[in-house]
Amino acid sequence: MDCIRDRKQGQCEQAPLAPLSKARLVAHNAVFEYAFLAAVGIRLEVLHDSMLMYRTLHGRTASLQDAAQEVLLLPLDKTEQTSDWAAPVLTERQLRYAALDA
Repeated sequence: MDCIRDRKQGQCEQAPLAPLSKARLVAHNAVFEYAFLAAVGIRLEVLHDSMLMYRTLHGRTASLQDAAQEVLLLPLDKTEQTSDWAAPVLTERQLRYAALDA
């Protein structure tokens, strides 16, 4: 579902995303996620930004991939970043990537 396109036509369904409004979330460059969710009417109570946290601790910015490797020693595979996100059904790999890349 393309909520941005559908919202312009007055057809965006918020129900699947509604539980996010009460969740404690962390996102890298959270302003991006916040703006997307706000555009479809979801207001978040708590949203922490790992990019801002990293910058506060290290005095510089880093991509999620670099920060995860440096701080958590967790390599992130970015292969799915350029896959077909407009496909009617996302693959299992895309769903895993999306969950880890927030």
